[in-house]
Amino acid sequence: MDFSCEALNLIVEIDGSVHETAEAKEYDAQRDEFLKAAGYTIIRVSATQVETQIPELRRTLSLAIAKIRLAPAPGHPSLRL
Repeated sequence: MDFSCEALNLIVEIDGSVHETAEAKEYDAQRDEFLKAAGYTIIRVSATQVETQIPELRRTLSLAIAKIRLAPAPGHPSLRL
């Protein structure tokens, strides 16, 4: 886990070349499912994005945070149409 925000139940994973093997991809997928089931939103970005696409990455994270903040609290019906 590269970054987490407990207040938003948000986890950001930065995937470098170590995440490219079949074994790593399988592990990451299982871990993501476990964390999602625990109520977390997972955002995966490549190391290249972090190094070269900061404005786009910032927009992606801002949109994800806005979506999380607008989501109804657990146990409440969804207000999305």
